[in-house]
Amino acid sequence: MVAKHLNQHMQQQCPERIIPCPFDCGMDGLRAKNCQRHSFECPLKPVDCSFGCSTPGLLRSTLAAHEQTCELRHISCPNGCDPVTETGVALAANRVEQHLPVCSMRIVACTFGCTAQIRAKHLAHHLESE
Repeated sequence: MVAKHLNQHMQQQCPERIIPCPFDCGMDGLRAKNCQRHSFECPLKPVDCSFGCSTPGLLRSTLAAHEQTCELRHISCPNGCDPVTETGVALAANRVEQHLPVCSMRIVACTFGCTAQIRAKHLAHHLESE
């Protein structure tokens, strides 16, 4: 009876037993007691994009490269405006084309017909001074 309990302990309960990585990274000699710590570091652990995209199959080892090109990553406006101040939301890379036509820092022509090219946010002041 003691041997049965010992075998069960060695196979299922012993914190010193060697187990495979739950993410199949192939790490040799992973002890059960270190599994939780390993799961925070394992390069093959599935992870989610911090920008909230739904790209499937992201791994800890590929996350940094993905987030450099993620369509939901936050970027600066090419015109230099601050979308967070103006709209309350950061500018996602996949929203630039929708943002540019309404950007307060886009260059517009004077609607009175002069040749001035000014920032959209300054148009009202320009029209008042003409």
